[in-house]
Amino acid sequence: MATAPDLSRFSGPGVARLAEAIASGRPLRAALPRSTLHIKFLLDNEAPVDLCLVRDDHMLAPAVAAFGENVVHLGREVRIGGGNRNLLSVRRANARYYADLAALAAAARFEKLVVFLATEPLEEFLVPRLPPGKVEIWEDGLMHYVDMEGPLFRVKRRLVQKLCGFHVGRLSRTTLDKNAFRIRDRFREGSLAFHRPLRARTYRAEILFVGQPLVGDGLVDMKTYATGLRALASALPHPIRYLPHPRESADAVDTLRAAAELRAIEQDRRGVLEHCADFAYLAYLSPFSTALLDLAEADRSFFVAGLVGLDKLGLRLRGFSDSPVAVPATREALAAQLARLGPPLLNTR
Repeated sequence: MATAPDLSRFSGPGVARLAEAIASGRPLRAALPRSTLHIKFLLDNEAPVDLCLVRDDHMLAPAVAAFGENVVHLGREVRIGGGNRNLLSVRRANARYYADLAALAAAARFEKLVVFLATEPLEEFLVPRLPPGKVEIWEDGLMHYVDMEGPLFRVKRRLVQKLCGFHVGRLSRTTLDKNAFRIRDRFREGSLAFHRPLRARTYRAEILFVGQPLVGDGLVDMKTYATGLRALASALPHPIRYLPHPRESADAVDTLRAAAELRAIEQDRRGVLEHCADFAYLAYLSPFSTALLDLAEADRSFFVAGLVGLDKLGLRLRGFSDSPVAVPATREALAAQLARLGPPLLNTR
């Protein structure tokens, strides 16, 4: 039996249970969700989870709501910036972080680990330390099917991570070979269930545009994005209501509203699925938000990256042949499709 690791770095209600499982040698069925979508996948597919590992602070509350006392907060790597301006101290902190993770992987008896991201340092570090056949890779969302980053963006990001002492193997691609693991997803394998929320009771004769932090992430400049969005709005038969992404700041949204001449900014910040459980729309647009896959409104959902200044992403989306969401090539083609739509079915119960 492996020596018990120091678990003091970790927090959450499940630390005591983790320590007991390590001490007794009890096998653990674990999952490492990185978003509330991943938690929903685990719940909808009735995955047995003895240990729910979370990295980021914002994931702790939803994980505890779903899995109670089985949640352990691993914490995350230290990044340069803010109060962490000494690169050497950042690298030393991250070396200690990975050493603690390695000790945990060696001591815990993992019967199964479900991961969702195969391209991130944490997963690339943990997965090879588990026995073969113990890991499953489940759909992350749209990125599972389409490379939305591109090699140049990915290399730049991974270079910065490597400089800060993150676990980075190859710069251009993940070190994990997906062919070596069982893959579960909705649209290629058809092996993941996803229970759609009940239909809304209230209809708005508008088009909901699901926003993304494209400018903040450096994918497009504000002028290009606003110009594309303004041209899109003027070409469509119904007004657009813009639903900001949680990572879009109020200032960024105000700037976009003025530059794109948007009439309505939705103030409901609960999330796309929660909002659309209350309100139904004529159609749903987004550059490439996974939420359009989750809404299960395929006949009235459209990816429009190529129509708001992201031409290369638009081409990649059109290559996703299994997608239930259409990718119109022009604003005119989108307008023609929207003109054929009537009001959606509502929940009348």
